[in-house]
Amino acid sequence: MAVRECYAAALILGMIFILSPGVGSGELSYFDDFPYALSNFVTGGWQGPFGDGTGGTIAVTSDGMGILLDGTVNALAYAIRTSPQVTDVNLTVVFAIQNRDMTVADQFSLLLARRNSTYPSQSSCPPCLSPTPQTGIVVNFNIGRGTVRVSEVTNSVATEVAVGPSVLTAGPEYEARVEYAKGNLSVYLGSVRELVVAGLQKPAGPVGFMTYRMDVAVDSLRFEFPQPTSKVPENPSVPPQIVEPTAWLIALVAGVAGGGTVAIASMIVGWVRQPRRPK
Repeated sequence: MAVRECYAAALILGMIFILSPGVGSGELSYFDDFPYALSNFVTGGWQGPFGDGTGGTIAVTSDGMGILLDGTVNALAYAIRTSPQVTDVNLTVVFAIQNRDMTVADQFSLLLARRNSTYPSQSSCPPCLSPTPQTGIVVNFNIGRGTVRVSEVTNSVATEVAVGPSVLTAGPEYEARVEYAKGNLSVYLGSVRELVVAGLQKPAGPVGFMTYRMDVAVDSLRFEFPQPTSKVPENPSVPPQIVEPTAWLIALVAGVAGGGTVAIASMIVGWVRQPRRPK
């Protein structure tokens, strides 16, 4: 029995080493799987006077596998992470546009380094209050104009610094990715790099996303710190997907000596088997 328990402990410790985030890679990852991770975010929005009453809200998608940001008719909805404060970061959002107002203003934005932002709750328009940071970066997929646009925010005023063509359309699911390091920013839609911008030096702040005049289903958000030597923020709010390996260690200490091998194996199987959105 002692030999079998030793083998089980060694196997589990090996799996912890292999599956723990960032082990051996020098990269710390955060993964928000919606709708479960929505509590990590501040949410809000507004709706215009001619909508259907649901504009500016965020709800669980009909299949229960994501969240729906309601940006129609003439509405805005946002979700911004409460922590951590980050500078150099790779941000990836998986989303699909389900409906739009068919105007040139239709857009979906990724938000980076939003320092000292206001967070107005859901309201009507006017006054049309949007979350406004003191500083930050906005990557705006402006489907109404067929472009991707990058703006930097300084002293709560946004200035557009770059624009390029974008292939984004309504309907299909996309993976949008922004790589930001040492002031240089690259924007990808799927495997296509759509825009590159240099010279964007901004202090740390949270990440998030926002939609205007479009209904957007968001499946997940993921971000990593790409530089292994960069300082990781203290006391980050780590989502459950990252905390799990700590629970394994506690179970290992408490359960192996008492014949808890089967229970620990069940925990591992339950953690690995995570349902995903059907493609």
